[in-house]
Order: sequence, then C-alpha cells, then structure tokens
Amino acid sequence: MKAMRGAFIKPFVLIGAILLLVAFVFRASRDYRIEVLRDVPVDSTEPIRLYPFVRKALGSQASIGISPPVDILLAGIPGPGNPAPNLTDTVMLARLDSQKPALALISLPRDLIVDVPGLKGYMRLNAVYERGEASGRGTGAAMLGRVLEDITAVRPHHHLIVDLALVRDVVDALGGVNISVEKTVFDPLFPGPAFSYEPFELQKGWRYLDGETATKYVRTRFGPDGDFGRMSRQQELVQAVKQKIAGLSLIWDLPIFLKIYESAARHIRTDFTTEELVALYELVKTIRPDDIRTVLVDADPEKNLLIPGEFWFGAERASIVKPTTGIGNYESIKTYVAKILENP
Repeated sequence: MKAMRGAFIKPFVLIGAILLLVAFVFRASRDYRIEVLRDVPVDSTEPIRLYPFVRKALGSQASIGISPPVDILLAGIPGPGNPAPNLTDTVMLARLDSQKPALALISLPRDLIVDVPGLKGYMRLNAVYERGEASGRGTGAAMLGRVLEDITAVRPHHHLIVDLALVRDVVDALGGVNISVEKTVFDPLFPGPAFSYEPFELQKGWRYLDGETATKYVRTRFGPDGDFGRMSRQQELVQAVKQKIAGLSLIWDLPIFLKIYESAARHIRTDFTTEELVALYELVKTIRPDDIRTVLVDADPEKNLLIPGEFWFGAERASIVKPTTGIGNYESIKTYVAKILENP
C-alpha cells in the first residue's frame, strides 16, 4: 500500500478560506456595485432576503437564491497534469449559518467505503467524483453530492471543487502562513516527481510555511494518525489562511487579489455565480474565529463512528474505513452530523 502513495498527488482544499477568498477576488476583479442578486429558488422555496448585517455590507437590498443555512460540498483534486487528476482525496461539508453568523466544517475520510446510487458495488469516497466525471464533465459533483447526502442526510445546495495548484498559489500570494506544528512531521515516502519519493520533514513548533511547504504539510499521511491526522492539518491551514485574508485591504492589496483571481479562474469548478460568491464573501467575513467549528468524521473510539478494515476491489485488497454500524449503514454518522449542525 505504501508504494501506491507515490502514484497520486494528494490534494486538499482550504475550505473556509476558499469561501472567503474566491468571493473576495472575484469582487476585486470587477468594478461594480451589486444592487440585487438574481432570485434562484432551490426546491421551490422562495429566495430569502439577506439578513441586515449582510445588506449593510453590500449597501443594497441584495438577496441570495437559497434559504439559510447554506450547505456546500467542498472537495480537492490534483487537477490536470497529475496522475488520477479527479480523485477527491479531501471531501468536506460546509454549513454557513447567516443568522449567527457561523461556519461548520465537517471533514470526511477519503478511504470511507461507500455505495453510489445507481451503480453496483462499492468504492472509496475519493473515487466517486472521478467516476462521475468519467461519465461527462460536470457530473462528478452531482454524484458526489448524492453520496454526501446518503452519508450525512444533508443535501448540498452548491459545490466548490478546487485543485491543488490554487492552494499553493493562495499561500504564496499571501506571503506564506504561520502554523503551529503540534508534532514533528517526517515522511520518508512523500511522493516526488515521476513516481519517486522525496523525504519531507517539519519540526514541531511555530513555522512560517510557503505554498510548497504548506502543500506538503497537509498532503502527507505518514504517521500513526494517517488520513485523520492529515484532515486535522488541513483544517489548521484553513484557519491560518482565513486569518491572513481577513487582514488584507481591497485597495492596498489589490495586486494580491488579482494574482489569486487569475489562479482561481483556472483551478476552481463551481456552480456559484459571481454575484452569489460576492454575497458569500460578505457573509463569511463577518464570522468570528470562535464561531468557526471544524470537526472530523473519524475512527475516534469515543465517537464510535468508523473502524478501519480491508476490502477487496476485484482482485485487489485495499485498506478502508467503514461505519461501525456496517458498510452502507450511515445512521451513526447522520446522528453525529445532525448534532454538530444543530450548534455550528
């Protein structure tokens, strides 16, 4: 299994930061004032008026075409030019609550064994988007959204799919990020070019990371915590990037936003309109750090959600994680997610 690690570049997504960043750079790249966002009902519900603090920020009577809270599928892929470019090795569910305001980020493990509606057999979660895209560009997000709903009982309103190059560009454009490394990281089998290995080491303590180092920090799965440790590091980076972005000025730091915008235009797939992204920016920037909750659906014995195991995919045996209630039975996960979302 270790040999397989070099075959795939492990992507991730800066979830909370991307919500803030993408909207901000789109706004910076266009010189206009929003008057009214288009009314696009979801599930035949009436589009809602944004809450007063959002209307004040926009300077208009803007509306967004989804009812609160907003549930968003966020995923990371290696992107074009990489082996297996559509494997979503990171999948998160983000819930934005505009009333508080608050943000909840729920990470799901890439190796979770799942069944896909309409398909026979099982696959790991990170292969669902790839399977959908093989049927036609744009279908991967819909398929992954259906699976996410089966697992969590939450149907995403929108999706953001981000490839690895954007995350590297974001961190570099911000001049790096400051991260508190809890444990020394040493990965002798970190994937290198041409299916080789490049040892990666990062000492514990406060470290200022550039884009390449930050990418390696959240890509490595080496160590006793494996994929769950990587999920935790990803969410640490989310917080660090959000704080850095929140301190920027739209006027004085415009060149930074334009650099990021150019990268975002190449490396993001989403069904949000520009106007909706701007509205999301106005919402997310009001959220205090204490009102951002990050949680993992993992194999923590106290949660009793998942257990590690093995599964035969044809003639190949692979490591997976599965619900404690049995493969295909997500009831305990649904209950856990519901409790998290009741108090984001």
